[in-house]
Amino acid sequence: MYLRGKRGQVTLFVIIAIIILAAIAIIAFSYPKIKPLISRTTPQVEIESCVQKAVADAVAKLGSSGFTPKIENTFPYQGNNLPYLCYTSENYKTCTAQVGVLKTEAETALAEAIKPAVSKCHAQARVASRNTQVEEKPFALSITPNNIEVKLNSVFTLTQGDAKQTVSGLNVKVASGVYNLLFIAQDIINLEARYGDAFAEGYLREFPHIKVQKLDQGEGSTIFILTDTTTGEQTLFAVRSRVFPPGYGYS
Repeated sequence: MYLRGKRGQVTLFVIIAIIILAAIAIIAFSYPKIKPLISRTTPQVEIESCVQKAVADAVAKLGSSGFTPKIENTFPYQGNNLPYLCYTSENYKTCTAQVGVLKTEAETALAEAIKPAVSKCHAQARVASRNTQVEEKPFALSITPNNIEVKLNSVFTLTQGDAKQTVSGLNVKVASGVYNLLFIAQDIINLEARYGDAFAEGYLREFPHIKVQKLDQGEGSTIFILTDTTTGEQTLFAVRSRVFPPGYGYS
Protein backbone atom coordinates (compact mmCIF):
# COMPACT_ATOMS: atom_id res chain seq x y z
CA MET A 1 0.00 0.00 0.00
CA TYR A 2 2.86 2.35 0.86
CA LEU A 3 4.65 1.70 -2.47
CA ARG A 4 1.45 2.12 -4.40
CA GLY A 5 0.77 5.50 -2.74
CA LYS A 6 4.30 6.64 -3.38
CA ARG A 7 4.06 5.64 -7.05
CA GLY A 8 0.82 7.62 -7.30
CA GLN A 9 2.49 10.73 -5.95
CA VAL A 10 5.38 10.38 -8.40
CA THR A 11 2.97 9.95 -11.28
CA LEU A 12 1.08 13.07 -10.20
CA PHE A 13 4.29 15.11 -10.04
CA VAL A 14 5.31 13.88 -13.50
CA ILE A 15 1.94 14.89 -14.95
CA ILE A 16 2.17 18.35 -13.36
CA ALA A 17 5.71 18.79 -14.72
CA ILE A 18 4.57 17.81 -18.21
CA ILE A 19 1.71 20.35 -18.05
CA ILE A 20 4.08 23.12 -16.92
CA LEU A 21 6.59 22.34 -19.68
CA ALA A 22 3.82 22.29 -22.27
CA ALA A 23 2.54 25.68 -21.12
CA ILE A 24 6.06 27.15 -21.30
CA ALA A 25 6.50 25.75 -24.80
CA ILE A 26 3.20 27.24 -25.97
CA ILE A 27 4.06 30.68 -24.57
CA ALA A 28 7.54 30.57 -26.06
CA PHE A 29 6.17 29.57 -29.45
CA SER A 30 3.47 32.24 -29.41
CA TYR A 31 5.59 35.13 -28.03
CA PRO A 32 6.94 36.30 -31.43
CA LYS A 33 3.33 36.65 -32.59
CA ILE A 34 2.16 38.36 -29.41
CA LYS A 35 5.07 40.77 -29.01
CA PRO A 36 4.23 43.11 -31.93
CA LEU A 37 0.71 43.44 -30.58
CA ILE A 38 1.70 44.55 -27.09
CA SER A 39 4.77 46.62 -27.86
CA ARG A 40 4.99 50.01 -29.51
CA THR A 41 4.55 49.70 -33.26
CA THR A 42 6.93 50.98 -35.92
CA PRO A 43 4.24 53.19 -37.57
CA GLN A 44 3.67 54.98 -34.26
CA VAL A 45 7.38 55.64 -33.84
CA GLU A 46 7.69 56.86 -37.43
CA ILE A 47 4.70 59.19 -37.12
CA GLU A 48 5.97 60.59 -33.82
CA SER A 49 9.38 61.42 -35.31
CA CYS A 50 7.78 62.89 -38.43
CA VAL A 51 5.35 65.10 -36.48
CA GLN A 52 8.12 66.32 -34.17
CA LYS A 53 10.08 67.57 -37.17
CA ALA A 54 6.96 69.24 -38.61
CA VAL A 55 6.40 71.12 -35.33
CA ALA A 56 10.03 72.26 -35.12
CA ASP A 57 9.90 73.52 -38.73
CA ALA A 58 6.63 75.38 -38.10
CA VAL A 59 8.00 77.07 -34.97
CA ALA A 60 11.05 78.31 -36.88
CA LYS A 61 8.89 79.65 -39.68
CA LEU A 62 6.07 81.20 -37.68
CA GLY A 63 8.35 82.74 -35.07
CA SER A 64 9.45 85.33 -37.62
CA SER A 65 5.82 86.42 -37.95
CA GLY A 66 5.06 86.61 -34.24
CA PHE A 67 3.08 83.35 -34.57
CA THR A 68 0.29 85.47 -36.07
CA PRO A 69 0.61 85.04 -39.87
CA LYS A 70 -2.90 86.41 -40.59
CA ILE A 71 -2.19 89.95 -39.39
CA GLU A 72 -1.94 92.12 -42.50
CA ASN A 73 -0.61 95.29 -40.86
CA THR A 74 3.14 94.66 -40.80
CA PHE A 75 6.52 96.37 -40.59
CA PRO A 76 9.33 95.36 -43.01
CA TYR A 77 12.45 94.19 -41.19
CA GLN A 78 15.43 92.35 -42.71
CA GLY A 79 13.37 90.64 -45.38
CA ASN A 80 10.48 89.72 -43.10
CA ASN A 81 7.14 91.43 -42.59
CA LEU A 82 6.72 91.62 -38.83
CA PRO A 83 3.13 91.92 -37.59
CA TYR A 84 2.07 94.87 -35.50
CA LEU A 85 0.74 93.10 -32.41
CA CYS A 86 -0.18 96.47 -30.91
CA TYR A 87 -0.82 99.47 -33.15
CA THR A 88 -2.14 103.02 -33.38
CA SER A 89 -1.97 105.41 -36.30
CA GLU A 90 -2.62 108.43 -34.08
CA ASN A 91 -0.13 110.57 -32.20
CA TYR A 92 -0.04 110.67 -28.38
CA LYS A 93 -2.35 107.67 -27.98
CA THR A 94 -1.43 104.21 -26.75
CA CYS A 95 -1.80 101.30 -29.14
CA THR A 96 -4.60 98.80 -29.46
CA ALA A 97 -3.81 95.10 -29.24
CA GLN A 98 -4.27 93.42 -32.62
CA VAL A 99 -4.76 89.93 -31.17
CA GLY A 100 -6.78 88.42 -28.35
CA VAL A 101 -4.89 85.78 -26.39
CA LEU A 102 -1.55 85.36 -28.16
CA LYS A 103 -1.08 81.77 -26.98
CA THR A 104 -4.42 80.76 -28.50
CA GLU A 105 -3.55 82.53 -31.75
CA ALA A 106 -0.19 80.71 -31.85
CA GLU A 107 -1.76 77.30 -31.19
CA THR A 108 -4.21 77.83 -34.06
CA ALA A 109 -1.45 79.01 -36.40
CA LEU A 110 0.84 76.09 -35.55
CA ALA A 111 -1.95 73.54 -35.95
CA GLU A 112 -2.84 74.90 -39.38
CA ALA A 113 0.82 75.00 -40.39
CA ILE A 114 1.55 71.35 -39.53
CA LYS A 115 -1.74 69.89 -40.81
CA PRO A 116 -0.42 68.99 -44.31
CA ALA A 117 2.74 67.50 -42.80
CA VAL A 118 0.75 65.40 -40.31
CA SER A 119 -1.28 63.92 -43.19
CA LYS A 120 1.93 63.18 -45.04
CA CYS A 121 3.37 61.49 -41.93
CA HIS A 122 0.37 59.14 -41.80
CA ALA A 123 0.61 58.40 -45.52
CA GLN A 124 4.28 57.49 -45.20
CA ALA A 125 3.52 55.22 -42.24
CA ARG A 126 0.87 53.36 -44.25
CA VAL A 127 3.35 52.66 -47.03
CA ALA A 128 6.10 51.55 -44.63
CA SER A 129 3.93 49.18 -42.59
CA ARG A 130 2.67 45.86 -43.88
CA ASN A 131 0.84 44.58 -40.82
CA THR A 132 -0.63 47.82 -39.45
CA GLN A 133 -3.54 49.84 -40.76
CA VAL A 134 -3.22 53.55 -39.98
CA GLU A 135 -6.39 55.65 -39.88
CA GLU A 136 -5.81 59.39 -39.56
CA LYS A 137 -8.12 61.39 -37.29
CA PRO A 138 -8.27 65.10 -36.33
CA PHE A 139 -5.56 66.20 -33.89
CA ALA A 140 -5.22 68.86 -31.20
CA LEU A 141 -2.18 71.05 -30.52
CA SER A 142 -1.38 72.80 -27.25
CA ILE A 143 1.55 74.91 -26.04
CA THR A 144 2.63 74.07 -22.49
CA PRO A 145 5.41 75.55 -20.32
CA ASN A 146 8.08 73.11 -21.55
CA ASN A 147 6.60 71.47 -24.61
CA ILE A 148 4.44 71.74 -27.68
CA GLU A 149 2.08 68.78 -27.50
CA VAL A 150 0.23 67.25 -30.43
CA LYS A 151 -2.53 64.82 -29.46
CA LEU A 152 -3.19 62.54 -32.41
CA ASN A 153 -6.48 60.64 -32.35
CA SER A 154 -5.30 58.24 -35.04
CA VAL A 155 -6.28 54.58 -34.95
CA PHE A 156 -3.68 51.84 -35.42
CA THR A 157 -4.94 48.32 -36.18
CA LEU A 158 -2.22 45.70 -35.82
CA THR A 159 -2.67 42.34 -37.51
CA GLN A 160 -0.42 39.29 -37.48
CA GLY A 161 -1.81 35.92 -38.30
CA ASP A 162 -5.14 35.52 -36.54
CA ALA A 163 -4.21 38.06 -33.87
CA LYS A 164 -5.54 41.62 -34.13
CA GLN A 165 -5.35 44.61 -31.81
CA THR A 166 -6.51 48.22 -32.16
CA VAL A 167 -4.65 51.09 -30.50
CA SER A 168 -6.14 54.60 -30.49
CA GLY A 169 -4.30 57.85 -29.90
CA LEU A 170 -0.71 59.00 -29.83
CA ASN A 171 0.67 61.92 -27.83
CA VAL A 172 3.63 63.65 -29.43
CA LYS A 173 5.75 66.04 -27.36
CA VAL A 174 8.35 68.47 -28.65
CA ALA A 175 10.60 70.19 -26.11
CA SER A 176 10.08 73.92 -26.60
CA GLY A 177 10.40 77.31 -24.94
CA VAL A 178 7.66 78.94 -27.04
CA TYR A 179 5.31 79.16 -24.04
CA ASN A 180 7.60 81.63 -22.24
CA LEU A 181 8.25 83.61 -25.42
CA LEU A 182 4.51 84.07 -25.88
CA PHE A 183 4.04 84.93 -22.21
CA ILE A 184 6.58 87.76 -22.46
CA ALA A 185 5.20 88.93 -25.82
CA GLN A 186 1.69 89.08 -24.34
CA ASP A 187 2.96 91.09 -21.38
CA ILE A 188 4.72 93.54 -23.72
CA ILE A 189 1.50 94.00 -25.70
CA ASN A 190 -0.44 94.68 -22.50
CA LEU A 191 2.12 97.23 -21.25
CA GLU A 192 2.29 99.01 -24.60
CA ALA A 193 -1.50 99.16 -24.80
CA ARG A 194 -1.82 100.52 -21.27
CA TYR A 195 1.22 102.74 -20.80
CA GLY A 196 2.65 103.17 -24.28
CA ASP A 197 5.99 101.60 -23.37
CA ALA A 198 7.45 98.28 -22.18
CA PHE A 199 10.72 97.94 -20.27
CA ALA A 200 12.68 95.20 -22.10
CA GLU A 201 15.20 94.61 -19.30
CA GLY A 202 12.43 93.87 -16.82
CA TYR A 203 12.20 90.20 -17.82
CA LEU A 204 15.84 89.25 -17.19
CA ARG A 205 15.43 88.23 -13.55
CA GLU A 206 12.47 85.91 -14.07
CA PHE A 207 13.58 84.62 -17.48
CA PRO A 208 17.42 84.73 -17.51
CA HIS A 209 17.56 82.40 -20.52
CA ILE A 210 15.42 84.69 -22.68
CA LYS A 211 16.97 87.66 -24.45
CA VAL A 212 14.59 90.57 -25.06
CA GLN A 213 15.68 93.12 -27.67
CA LYS A 214 13.80 96.38 -28.16
CA LEU A 215 14.83 98.18 -31.36
CA ASP A 216 13.54 101.66 -32.20
CA GLN A 217 12.80 101.92 -35.93
CA GLY A 218 11.81 105.58 -36.06
CA GLU A 219 8.41 107.16 -36.80
CA GLY A 220 7.02 105.50 -33.68
CA SER A 221 7.61 101.87 -34.64
CA THR A 222 9.51 99.51 -32.35
CA ILE A 223 10.69 95.98 -33.08
CA PHE A 224 10.82 93.35 -30.33
CA ILE A 225 12.98 90.25 -30.77
CA LEU A 226 12.58 87.55 -28.12
CA THR A 227 15.13 84.72 -28.17
CA ASP A 228 15.27 81.60 -26.02
CA THR A 229 19.04 81.15 -25.68
CA THR A 230 18.56 77.51 -24.62
CA THR A 231 16.46 76.29 -27.55
CA GLY A 232 17.31 78.98 -30.11
CA GLU A 233 13.62 79.65 -30.72
CA GLN A 234 12.55 83.21 -31.51
CA THR A 235 9.54 85.40 -32.01
CA LEU A 236 9.63 88.83 -33.65
CA PHE A 237 6.92 91.48 -33.82
CA ALA A 238 6.34 95.21 -34.10
CA VAL A 239 4.58 97.79 -31.92
CA ARG A 240 3.52 101.40 -32.56
CA SER A 241 2.33 103.23 -29.45
CA ARG A 242 2.38 106.74 -27.93
CA VAL A 243 3.96 108.36 -30.96
CA PHE A 244 5.07 111.97 -30.58
CA PRO A 245 5.33 114.06 -33.77
CA PRO A 246 8.66 115.59 -34.84
CA GLY A 247 9.48 118.71 -32.84
CA TYR A 248 7.30 117.74 -29.90
CA GLY A 249 8.61 119.31 -26.70
CA TYR A 250 10.59 122.02 -28.44
CA SER A 251 9.44 125.63 -28.54
